[in-house]
Amino acid sequence: MKIKFLLRVVLTGIALLTALTGALHADVSLAPLFVDHAVLQRRVAVPVWGQALPGEAVRVEFREHAVATVADEGGRWRVQLPPMEAGAPGELVVTGKNVLRLADVVVGEVWLCGGQSNMAFRVEELERPEVIAEATNAQIRHFAVGFAVAASPAETAKGAWQICSPATVGKFTATGYYFARELQQRLGVPVGLINSSVGGTQIESWMSAEALASNPAFAVVQARWAAVIGDYPSQRRDYEAALAWWKKASGRERLESAKQGKRKPTPPRSALHRDAPASLFNAMINPLVPYALRGISLRSRCRQRDAQRRVWRTLSRVDHGLARALG
Repeated sequence: MKIKFLLRVVLTGIALLTALTGALHADVSLAPLFVDHAVLQRRVAVPVWGQALPGEAVRVEFREHAVATVADEGGRWRVQLPPMEAGAPGELVVTGKNVLRLADVVVGEVWLCGGQSNMAFRVEELERPEVIAEATNAQIRHFAVGFAVAASPAETAKGAWQICSPATVGKFTATGYYFARELQQRLGVPVGLINSSVGGTQIESWMSAEALASNPAFAVVQARWAAVIGDYPSQRRDYEAALAWWKKASGRERLESAKQGKRKPTPPRSALHRDAPASLFNAMINPLVPYALRGISLRSRCRQRDAQRRVWRTLSRVDHGLARALG
């Protein structure tokens, strides 16, 4: 027993020592858009940022440019590369206590493609095999932001830059791809699409809490969502009861229920739901801030009929608000 106890103590000590060593030698890291095959916006200053140990010196090199900074007390760091023209792919190197090397980084035109199903609709859903077969073009690249929701602004997101080819283009936003193809042909420079879209979503989910609070047109949104959250406990009880019946019901009982329009119950909307105001902005837009862009293409809709006219009048403000957030 003593041997087992001593062994447990030793293993616990090793685990703690490993954790402390990791904390003392935390690797420098980059924001989610800075990975292999990235596209940087041409002709403007390009912010590059990430995390490191507080006080850690960080150096960023790309082409003939090198800039340095020191991470702040929260471990955040940020530098700016000077305006650049399109050119041959290069390696972006970030050096702190460790070294990160991003391969095949290009400079060109970068567009954020956001909104709901009109933007989320993929090339493969067009059912046009000839479009996919002719899609070999390393000058077009696509970053699909992984679906997520958050109650407060997040700093990380999932995704990767994909080079356009018959093997990858099927997952690209179709609207964005046709735009990028035309743009690339006309300008002759790389085009990067950042696709942050989710089908069936509302405009308020893609707006920041600050933007919603600053515009009277969206007061109805806040009131409606407050009612949803207030009803959640009773809605949850009803859901659990209906789900319990569904699990016990026979196939015939389920069929009869379906004929009456009653199908398998779905969970009620909670605070962490994609319909929640700012939930998609927090998780799928905020982590991109302040990546340098040429522009934003936003496709969304409003469910509140009594506010719809006012909402459409504010869409230009939404675009401007996103533009300000993204620098």
